[in-house]
Amino acid sequence: MFHQTIVYGRVGKDPEVRYTGSGQAVANFSVAVTEKGKDKAGAPKEHTTWYEVQVWSKLAELCGEYVHKGDMVHVVGRMNVREWEAQDGGKRKTWELVAANVVFAPRKGGGGAPGSEGYGMSDEEREIPF
Repeated sequence: MFHQTIVYGRVGKDPEVRYTGSGQAVANFSVAVTEKGKDKAGAPKEHTTWYEVQVWSKLAELCGEYVHKGDMVHVVGRMNVREWEAQDGGKRKTWELVAANVVFAPRKGGGGAPGSEGYGMSDEEREIPF
């Protein structure tokens, strides 16, 4: 079986890069996807969904270097549930998007990642890649 999630949105916080005991890099950041539309009365409305993204290995290091709060990113990966125990002893669950690929789309004028030259355009100039 196979499942895939694709998210295209704005980075909500700079990636936090850490290293495991074995030296493998892992980066975490959030991505906001905002849907705009109109309600039944015709008034504008919008809804934002936040995704917690987890990236591993060399891609995590690249995200730490080139991805910044406010940038547009295209993330492809799989949704994963992580269970953990809170300080009060209760069990909690967190959904994370474990990235297989991240396309960097830096703001205009910002130095981008190698190979990301076509992505430094405004939202109006850019077409959604899917």
